[in-house]
Amino acid sequence: MGDSSEARALIAALTRLGCAAGPEACDAPLAVVDAAHPFDREGARLAAATARRLGAPLVTLRRAPWLPGPGDRWRRVRSARAAALALPAGARRVFVALGRDQLAPFAGRPDLTLLVRARGASGPAQAPRPRLARARFLTAPGPYTPAGEARLFRALGVQALVARNAGGPDAWPKMAAARRLGLPVILLEPPPAPPGAVRDVPAALAALDRLAGAAES
Repeated sequence: MGDSSEARALIAALTRLGCAAGPEACDAPLAVVDAAHPFDREGARLAAATARRLGAPLVTLRRAPWLPGPGDRWRRVRSARAAALALPAGARRVFVALGRDQLAPFAGRPDLTLLVRARGASGPAQAPRPRLARARFLTAPGPYTPAGEARLFRALGVQALVARNAGGPDAWPKMAAARRLGLPVILLEPPPAPPGAVRDVPAALAALDRLAGAAES
């Protein structure tokens, strides 16, 4: 269950093996896999509730967050409100890559010009655009490249980046561009992964394989 790249990859792998099914298709499923996006709290809650309802084990797949490297200027925060307050002095043109449901705290920063590339809510629901004093919403759907993101940042005059630490390769190009340009980054950290969570699709498949072996013994 989930709408992450890992969920899609896991479904593809299980389909190739001939063993993928939704929860409604099985009276006694082997397990429920929570492969929600790291910031999708509602998806994680739904997966846990489904596992309880079906009396099935829950396997949680959460990709690892990014870690800083040479040249990175990251400041990690735990909330969108903290991100809005943490921007360095002098950074007035800010590229914001958050979920729409995380933008409201930036309404309190009319001093900033916000260049916003936002998905819907961090989950299946669509959140409305909040009222922001000075904001431009960008709609380029991707895929993105580090060189393309660097060109975009230069063209927009970006002075800082606010992003979610979602991990994985798909959203990394903007982080690579910020490193290349020496931009400060305010990074919203994800909720902690639950104990026992696996970090990639092969590990999730291995966990399912162990459960299948235990069921047969």
